[in-house]
Amino acid sequence: MKTFYKTLMLGVFMAALAVVSPTFAQDVCEDFEANAALYEKFTKDFRGEINKETLAARKSAVAAAEEYVKKYEKCGDFAPQVTYLKKNGPELNTRIKAFEEYVIQQERYERFDKAVKAENTAEIFASGEEILKYEPEFIDVRLVMASVGLDEAADKQNDTFNNKTIDHAKTAIQKLEGGAKSEKFGAFDFVYNTRENAIGWMTYTIGYIEYYRQKKEESGLSYLYKATQVNSDVKDRAFIYTEIGDKYIAQADKLRQETVAIIKENNKETFESKSKLALSKGYVDRAIEAYAKGYEVAKADMNKETKADVKAQKKEYVDSLFDTLKNLYRFRFETDDKPMNNDAELVKQLNSHIASVARKPLASPTSEVKPVDPPSEEENTSEDTSTSSTTTTIPAKATTNGSTNKANSKPKKR
Repeated sequence: MKTFYKTLMLGVFMAALAVVSPTFAQDVCEDFEANAALYEKFTKDFRGEINKETLAARKSAVAAAEEYVKKYEKCGDFAPQVTYLKKNGPELNTRIKAFEEYVIQQERYERFDKAVKAENTAEIFASGEEILKYEPEFIDVRLVMASVGLDEAADKQNDTFNNKTIDHAKTAIQKLEGGAKSEKFGAFDFVYNTRENAIGWMTYTIGYIEYYRQKKEESGLSYLYKATQVNSDVKDRAFIYTEIGDKYIAQADKLRQETVAIIKENNKETFESKSKLALSKGYVDRAIEAYAKGYEVAKADMNKETKADVKAQKKEYVDSLFDTLKNLYRFRFETDDKPMNNDAELVKQLNSHIASVARKPLASPTSEVKPVDPPSEEENTSEDTSTSSTTTTIPAKATTNGSTNKANSKPKKR
């Protein structure tokens, strides 16, 4: 019984094999109908631009090309088609990947644009930094972020983004000096138009935040000074020069007070008091130079103003700068032998002096200040008991008002 069953099953299996064996034996290279259908599928989905609507069809063409090459690569009759698809299939796939990357890139741009228009600073930094992960040379994005960060610090007194702002500004300067290219050097409300202007503003951004917000006065003042040395809009900001001048005034007045104290203690001038006074005058020379530049810039700005009320406000500021310069000039040049009692003559001398020093390059606040006519070593043993009226004159600072807005960071406000 078992033998009969096995024999019967073997017969059935052989019969079935006889039925299907012609299909297995068919040569793929002879299957012209399937070949034509697959090639037609490729050509149908291959042509035309790639966009969101045609993306699926183009991917179908790539799949058809890959299948065709794999199936018919060894078929001599189909060699031209195989060669063609080996070239055009991968090329199409490369174009598809480029399009998909472009779509993702545009999504990043749209996120950034939306954040800027909504004035969402946190999102501006997040989306901008996402762009820079893939496009670190995209200088316009970095310029926008640094500009927004400056506005947060200057206009809103928000220090949340200070460190990031400084980092982006420093990187922007490095890349700009290295030749980074841009059409407008910025975007939205933060367009700087030229490489030099962008460098000047980024330098100013670092200086402003460090000096006013982070209280890194030496470093911050150095950056503010550097900003005035670049051919940019920043060099037309009077308060930078007066801020530098105020630092010199503070040091000069400290030395003046020490001079007075020494004279009172000794009831006469000494080598030490003369040395301090000479150095004090050196600081006043620097203060005059800085204030003279600030005065010229502020006066030019006032003269361009067309609105009467604004012009009056700016004139008040210009006049306060001139008053400070008068005090400084008196301290620097007035002596017992040459008192400056004639105000008209003083103004004449001062205007001439301002015109002279304002044309000269401004010394770096980090450079050494040298004393004016210091006493000689021979005077160290002198018993001179005379005193100088200049030691009792205090250089006064200019008063500022609303027309000297120190923030004013956006290029559109210039």
